Amino acid sequence: MKFVFVVVLGILIASIIGISLLIMNENADSTVKEEVNKDAKKDIISEPVIESEIVTDTLEPDIAADTPKSEVVASVPATEPERETIEKPNGEIFEETQPLNKYFLVVASFLDKDLANDYADQLIQSESNVFIIPPASNSKFTRVALGKYETLGEVIDGINDYNDEFGEQIWALKY
Repeated sequence: MKFVFVVVLGILIASIIGISLLIMNENADSTVKEEVNKDAKKDIISEPVIESEIVTDTLEPDIAADTPKSEVVASVPATEPERETIEKPNGEIFEETQPLNKYFLVVASFLDKDLANDYADQLIQSESNVFIIPPASNSKFTRVALGKYETLGEVIDGINDYNDEFGEQIWALKY
């Protein structure tokens, strides 16, 4: 009986100490935040905005009055060269929402859907159509596939086509 009393008393004392430390820690955090805010406000100095004069250059060349017009036209700078545009990738990402009874050429599986989307974005840079397959009934993995095929023979040909790039990492899935 004394043993039970001592254990209960010990747990009670430990709980009181723990709660006291938590309360003191919360107060310390708010005090520190208040001091940081005060210091930050002290360092902010409001200065008036000074508008500076903007010098505008003109592109008028210095031309002598006796210069013929044909030479003046020739001295005007050529138009700006065309800028290169970044082309969008030719591949697309398709997200399958329900089983289609098709074969997919899976190249990666992820527990996190965001990681699967990031990897799919990388794959479409190589002009491939990418399929994102959500976790099925007992699976927890989101799969990334490079192709959708009707028959098992077609998916085996796809595996052979991508074998050099992905090696043993690729596999077929019927979904």
